[in-house]
Amino acid sequence: MKNELIRILFYAINGVGLGHVARLSVISKYITDTFQNSKINFYSNSPFASDFFGCQGDTLFIPNEVELSERKKLILSSFNEAAERYQPHIVVCDTYWPVPAINLLKKQGVRTVLIVRLISVSRACETLKSALEDFDLIIIPHLIEEIHALYGNDSQLVELIRHPKILISGPVARISSKVSKKNVSQVLFSLGGGGEYDRPKSSNTIESMKNIMYKTCEELIRKGIKCFFARGPFLPDLKQLENWNILETLSLQEFINESTVMVSRAGYNTCWETLGAGGRLLLIGDHVGFEDVEKRGNFLEELGLAINTQNKLDDLADIVYREITQGWDSKLIQLKASVNIGLDNIVKQIMNF
Repeated sequence: MKNELIRILFYAINGVGLGHVARLSVISKYITDTFQNSKINFYSNSPFASDFFGCQGDTLFIPNEVELSERKKLILSSFNEAAERYQPHIVVCDTYWPVPAINLLKKQGVRTVLIVRLISVSRACETLKSALEDFDLIIIPHLIEEIHALYGNDSQLVELIRHPKILISGPVARISSKVSKKNVSQVLFSLGGGGEYDRPKSSNTIESMKNIMYKTCEELIRKGIKCFFARGPFLPDLKQLENWNILETLSLQEFINESTVMVSRAGYNTCWETLGAGGRLLLIGDHVGFEDVEKRGNFLEELGLAINTQNKLDDLADIVYREITQGWDSKLIQLKASVNIGLDNIVKQIMNF
């Protein structure tokens, strides 16, 4: 197969944001750049998937009012149609997967690969056990230190992580295509894609977080600091503030550099895109659901890669101003974060080279 056309189908079903699409698009682009004999297609429920992948694919729109059981049926039947249309040699899923379809494809000789970000301890064992049955290769795109921080006290999980099918790769994220230059410091506020957490605490709702950001931004503007708010596509309308800028973009990484202070909740992509660029990361929010955002924030702070401001929200503007004034070691941040350092190995393992 090394000299023949290799067809890869990416399966990216997103929830409250765009994380799965964004992460898989990084891998997709690397495959395309590295293997000239590869043919990429995607299957997603995100209307923005084509903007990320830049290739032909199938997008399934499901209205929010459709119940979960019916939603799963629609996703499965539509994915089966996509698999029949594109006839992949390799299928790559991110975090979620259509079990019956993947089982069938694997039996037919299709190579099955799962990219799975760390999920909360309460659901990790069940998910990984199921994944080990359904996939030929499982890639965990996290630092080994973060995996130990989250799963280290659970012996069963530690044993599962050691399975030969599992590859620990380090973080995967989009990094700006521009050459980094030392610019005037800027503050970026972001809530990722802008979707609401599932059953959030009152302090973690989109409205609560926006209000904290508005207040902080107003204080910083009075101090002469340039502020931007990156409006994700799922974020409700923003209040108009004087002397600030609203970014409407699906390529936020292009606005992040080593002079950026990012104020955000601890979503996977926002964190690693910022750290990969050498920016300063200030986190708000402590949600625990399918993934443990609180644990991620604590880990990044312990590693010196972020400041967790959850209990200091009244002083957030002062914290931002202090960071801008005293500066940070952007090269050390990039070194510690190790973003995309394992990307070459990920792609070789996916392609089975």
